[in-house]
Amino acid sequence: MRNEKKKNQQNEFDRHIEHSEIYEDKLPLRVMDKPISLEDEFANKQINKELKDAINSLSELQKRIIQMYYFENKTLREISEIEGCAIMSVKDSLNSAIHKLEKN
Repeated sequence: MRNEKKKNQQNEFDRHIEHSEIYEDKLPLRVMDKPISLEDEFANKQINKELKDAINSLSELQKRIIQMYYFENKTLREISEIEGCAIMSVKDSLNSAIHKLEKN
């Protein structure tokens, strides 16, 4: 009987710890650490491959602009300074690249 009481107390303690972890700063981590299914992993790899192929079909200038804007978080002004052209030219190239990617 005494072991049963200890076990119940331990279970109560464990449930308390579990609940406190859910409502503290660890909740986002628990959501982020959710395992990815094999199907989802395959789908993600397929989407990434298609996106990479679509980006590779762009002109060199458009690839550079996409790289700087989306992956290096540069502004249109920064890109225009790097490329030595007007901001509107960068914006037009970016929009054209996005349109081509949407088609693919």
